[in-house]
Amino acid sequence: MLTRDYKIKIADYGYMMNKEGRNSTGWIESNVGTPNYKAPELILGKKYQGSQVDIFALGVTLFATLTGQMPFERATKTDTYYKYLMQSVPEPEKFWDAH
Repeated sequence: MLTRDYKIKIADYGYMMNKEGRNSTGWIESNVGTPNYKAPELILGKKYQGSQVDIFALGVTLFATLTGQMPFERATKTDTYYKYLMQSVPEPEKFWDAH
């Protein structure tokens, strides 16, 4: 989307929900979203905060926009690149070194 003053807005309403969750605690348990844009906490089935997983998805979008390729093949524990983000102690430097 483009605003009147030509600012770009990215939107995906496919899985729209209240960012405070169904019980208004700020934590969400529903595992929704486009598979290759899912943050590690979603893949692990953990409770999460909507704004944090949205920022992860935005990072995937920006990576793809800048490089012309996705940052990983599939958002799974076994993906060559994604696994660096999924570990109990994430290793983002290894992710970047691999690219």
